[in-house]
Amino acid sequence: MYGRCDEVRRTPEPADFCHVEALTLSDGSLLVVEIELQHDGGSNSGVEEVEFQGIVEAMNGNMITVAGMAVDISAATIENGPVGVGDVVKVEATRMADGSLVAGKIEVKGSADSGGGDEYRPQVEFKGKVEAINGNVYTIAGIAVDASSAAIENGPIAVGDMVEVEGVEQADGSVLAAKLDKEMPAEEAAQVEFTATIQSMGADTITCDNGMTVTVDGNTIIDESKGMLEIGAKVEVKALDQNGSLLALSIKVERED
Repeated sequence: MYGRCDEVRRTPEPADFCHVEALTLSDGSLLVVEIELQHDGGSNSGVEEVEFQGIVEAMNGNMITVAGMAVDISAATIENGPVGVGDVVKVEATRMADGSLVAGKIEVKGSADSGGGDEYRPQVEFKGKVEAINGNVYTIAGIAVDASSAAIENGPIAVGDMVEVEGVEQADGSVLAAKLDKEMPAEEAAQVEFTATIQSMGADTITCDNGMTVTVDGNTIIDESKGMLEIGAKVEVKALDQNGSLLALSIKVERED
């Protein structure tokens, strides 16, 4: 009779790490099909060597939190130290039988607060209404957004505007913005389009020689790449008809022949 002889393994014991394959029975219990011993736990023995990089998010004595993981650094060699909250660090550690991480070496790569480490922070993208503006800091949907180095599209931005934010989440929950994009009315929704010459201009209105008057607000896109928006200028206008009044979506100055 022929048969297959599997590799003989010892019986798993408490604290061992195992890979288990099982079937779920009708009563909700599990029928084990295979148990494979992964690591011999033993008392206080390391079971896995790990390396990772991240930002130090918190410190409590000899315990630091890096990328959401608690790490014991009491016996670690610190290179380029000391270690502080906000530092970008490389961790070489042992994962113990109880799942904890004990570092053997911590290398400080730099400080995220001085402009490094963004690659280790969560990239965020969200939309919301601007609730307050204080210098370069915008409060958008309850989140403080630092726009000091951000690209502003369809600006300027004012309180009440809807904006899309792209940036990097900081340790304090704020966002360092890479881009702020103010939402504009879709030009595809324009119901009126015409080309005419500006006849007169008011504080927030423009009247053209075709008899049409449009209202200009903070969301109107003004294109003066071919000339100044002034009386006598030929313009291409796209506008929304709002109960008989025209709200300009965009006004483009045309080059004179």
